Amino acid sequence: MNRQASRWIFLLCCLLAGTQCAAAESRSLSYSIWTVVGQSVHARFIVPDAEARHLVDPGAPPPTSDTIAKYLAGHVAVSSAGGNCPAVDQGEEIGLVYTLTARAGFSRFEIEFQCRQGGGIALQNAFLFDRVPSHINIARIRVEDGGFATQLFTAANERIALPPAGSQPSNAGVYAFARLGFGHITDSLDRLCFVLAFLLVRCRRQDLACLAGGISLGYLLSIALAISGVIAPRMELTEPLMGFLVALVAAEAVARASQRPWATAALLAGGTLALSAALLFTRGWPASLLLAGIAGFSVCYLPAASSLADGVVLRLVPATLFGMLDGFGFAANLSVLTLSPSALAPILLSFDAGALAVIALVAGALVAAAALLRWRGFASWPTAADLAAAALAAFGIFWLVGRLYVA
Repeated sequence: MNRQASRWIFLLCCLLAGTQCAAAESRSLSYSIWTVVGQSVHARFIVPDAEARHLVDPGAPPPTSDTIAKYLAGHVAVSSAGGNCPAVDQGEEIGLVYTLTARAGFSRFEIEFQCRQGGGIALQNAFLFDRVPSHINIARIRVEDGGFATQLFTAANERIALPPAGSQPSNAGVYAFARLGFGHITDSLDRLCFVLAFLLVRCRRQDLACLAGGISLGYLLSIALAISGVIAPRMELTEPLMGFLVALVAAEAVARASQRPWATAALLAGGTLALSAALLFTRGWPASLLLAGIAGFSVCYLPAASSLADGVVLRLVPATLFGMLDGFGFAANLSVLTLSPSALAPILLSFDAGALAVIALVAGALVAAAALLRWRGFASWPTAADLAAAALAAFGIFWLVGRLYVA
């Protein structure tokens, strides 16, 4: 490949990775639980502290509970066939919005609405949509003694009409959660950089199958672990690992190109161990132990992957780890609602299917482009691949370090 093309690919890698900086998962979410009994509607809102900060100017102190409650009261409503359902003053100086005991990282509020008649009830929720248009409120809705249904309030869907008396609300369709997964990947440039780094070695169809198969397996494992409750994912450690996986697969490309896998492994593991020692005094032993473990993993994985002529099976390992970590993200978001396994599994399957569709499309386009270049006579592009691998490895380490200290 000529020098000009190499520069363009290198700049593309910098653009993909650099615009994300050290930011981790940025999906804007809040939660609500609605219970309808006769003409009464009880609403409970769970607001993450990170989302509440959108109610104040950047750099200002965090909003108080009263500030959040006042905003909430003005952006949530219930109506019925008899007109608007007023919020009930709960007495004892509580007012219209009752502030519950806060959980770590969350504020919680309750509002009680009383309708003049029970038919034609509609829930209206515009919380944060004027501040963050992409915000999503994940709602659990129950009518009388029926089961809970999961729905989504968005800027385009601020109103949910409940079915007639005697019927139960339905869950949001598969498409709604698949679209969330689709947007999750398109908005997460570190995930796209992992795909690019994974395909740097050869970028052939068997690598595409390995990538898709490994990620699918990882998603399934994350769902199984999430619904079993065996592991509770900690996002402050999970998101930094996404940066490490970018660095790992990029380092694999560097190791193959330089034919010095042990030196590459020693460099990556040595830097990780140094960071582990530093974090022992600043973030405590969980983060330090995590980094020590991935340093050992690097020493084992990189030489083995580089020594195999066609290590397709071994390359399933980082792809599966990627799928598990990415799948844990949305599962951790939903853990706030304590969903039953039967309610949680279809949501996670739909979300992961949407995410996998984007990954397959991007990876398929890269493989097709590589095949076209080979057909046009560009059998290899060592300069471009080396530059891309070095850039992606550097940005992967940047994400790892930045997220550990920012989280």
